[in-house]
Amino acid sequence: MRVIRDALLASGILVLACGAAADERSPADSARDLDLTYRVYYGGFEVLRLGVDIRMARNNYEMALKFRTQGMIGTLFPWTMKAYAKGVVNGERIRPVAAGNRNSWRGKQRWLEMRFPGRRPVVTDAHPPPEGDRPSPESRLDAIDLASAVFAMTRQFERDRSCGLDLPVFDGRRRYNLSLEGSDKGEIRRNGYLIYGGPVVKCRVGMKRLAGFKTRIKTYSGWGEGDRAASVFMGRPFIDGPPVPVRIELQTRWGDVLAHLTKAKLAAGGKSRELAHRN
Repeated sequence: MRVIRDALLASGILVLACGAAADERSPADSARDLDLTYRVYYGGFEVLRLGVDIRMARNNYEMALKFRTQGMIGTLFPWTMKAYAKGVVNGERIRPVAAGNRNSWRGKQRWLEMRFPGRRPVVTDAHPPPEGDRPSPESRLDAIDLASAVFAMTRQFERDRSCGLDLPVFDGRRRYNLSLEGSDKGEIRRNGYLIYGGPVVKCRVGMKRLAGFKTRIKTYSGWGEGDRAASVFMGRPFIDGPPVPVRIELQTRWGDVLAHLTKAKLAAGGKSRELAHRN
């Protein structure tokens, strides 16, 4: 049960975090809404359906995520989650304002709220309260939430087409560094799982754990343990839209977790476009 939950959590977090960057060439007063739907497979079966709604403008951003377990896994291990993040953009710097999540795991409710009044994020509400080796105030200096961290990474990807960046992250309970590296270019084909076909850049997403992790996590976790990392394939479903993850591969000790982009909708300038399977 723990293995399945953490594999799903890791893939869900990656899709949430790898949002989209506002296009620097867009007019200052323009805004774009991007809706993404992913299906996540574990051991060959769909186990998670995930939706990401991103509102982008030149000076601010907002993200909302919803996901629910599917199929037999959904019956045995019912799990739903809603998360959000919002912040402002000042030149090349991302400054989060608020972030949080609420989830239900087999009927048990958990939630967390964070604010960013200064250079250190503050947890304003959490259930259950954080446990274990809690990150010190010094370690949280200039740390940002996970979604905002990879939002910053995708902005760099939009500008340079490269994945190189390291950022300090605090998710309200744990402190770690998130790294994005590599720039392998290739092509990907549209198929029965994936709606996107075209050029991609493969990025490696890694995590260096610093504080707040339970010691026993090393006995079952895959992503972020040692040199294990996730592979994120960045593509551009719409010519005038931002790059987004179109496929994610996560290797664990118990099998691969794969996430495919199955639906994308872009609303901008009074027009709306959509990519989706016909079935």
